[in-house]
Amino acid sequence: MAPRRLLTTVDQFPFAIFLVPRLRNPPLYNPIDEPLVRKFYANLETIHDQVTTRAFVRGIAFDLMPALITETLGIPQEDQLGFSYVSSTTPKEEVLATALRRDRLEVFKVIGARLSQGLLSDDYCFLNLVVSYDLSLVSHTNTLTRSHSTLLYAIGTGVPIDRAYVIFLAIDGVASSQCTIVLPFSSVITRICVGQGVPIYTSDMVKELSGPLTKHTLT
Repeated sequence: MAPRRLLTTVDQFPFAIFLVPRLRNPPLYNPIDEPLVRKFYANLETIHDQVTTRAFVRGIAFDLMPALITETLGIPQEDQLGFSYVSSTTPKEEVLATALRRDRLEVFKVIGARLSQGLLSDDYCFLNLVVSYDLSLVSHTNTLTRSHSTLLYAIGTGVPIDRAYVIFLAIDGVASSQCTIVLPFSSVITRICVGQGVPIYTSDMVKELSGPLTKHTLT
């Protein structure tokens, strides 16, 4: 069995901290138009068989795609992206389990129970908390999906990440009801809407939220 590869801050932070809205990360830490974000998610529509969602907010309609996120945030283009993986190179569940689990067992799920936060090694436990800050703030302490586990594995093993695609999946997951009840990337959505000509009201802007926006509070 190969020795466990220990994660370092060099491995963890170039991508993981990109997802965390802090002062040192201006692209994702901007004032939020809270009512706009709620309306955006309330009217978001997934377009099947396409990497696109359709938004309609305050009389403006536009298609949200990874390319638009890349343009809005000014994300550098990687020459060779590894994640999301093509199907032929996607790590198998036993590979994910061996890498992520503290006991290194090749078991991803037992009788339907998936890999959970409590089974992760210390390094991946920490990495999961960082990455989950925006992607699944409410559910990160529960079970990990195959796709989320694969993302953690890709970050931990230094695979180049398509950051715009990951952000898109988190947003699209709300529309398709496949992920957490959290409404992620509020500041990114505000910036995208501004770029698409959606009216913004100064009185609605907040610099930070006391807690995550959720589906339960959609208006």
